Amino acid sequence: MKGIDLKIRGTIKELRDVLLVRHIWNLMACNVHVVELSLEGKEKVNNFVI
Repeated sequence: MKGIDLKIRGTIKELRDVLLVRHIWNLMACNVHVVELSLEGKEKVNNFVI
């Protein structure tokens, strides 16, 4: 749960810092599917915010 929370917070806070988000994903990514879902979620949030 804490890992997922941190990943979501990182995605929302660091929308502009793709490298930093990618670094967090590399540290937290246990499953490739989770990374893909996070990437899709980030794109949706980014488009919504912009």
